[in-house]
Amino acid sequence: MNSQHAHEHRIIEKLASGALSPASAGDPAEAGRAPLKIQPVEGLCHGCAERGATVHVGDRLWHHLCLLFWQGRSATLREREVSDAPG
Repeated sequence: MNSQHAHEHRIIEKLASGALSPASAGDPAEAGRAPLKIQPVEGLCHGCAERGATVHVGDRLWHHLCLLFWQGRSATLREREVSDAPG
């Protein structure tokens, strides 16, 4: 499993457990319109709540992998993943 898939799997597990809300990630399509600076940033990633964000998008910190993950998800898919989660 490559690092992208491992990271995506951790995000999906957090969504399923309720530890991460899809709403907390905001709309990365909107965030993608803001200037993107890839650089080491100290703080929690907005997309997975893990430390070591690498991208500053607008006023939010992201891992570059999280930004790609959330940009690839539609709001409908995110809602379905959360509603399908055991709870």
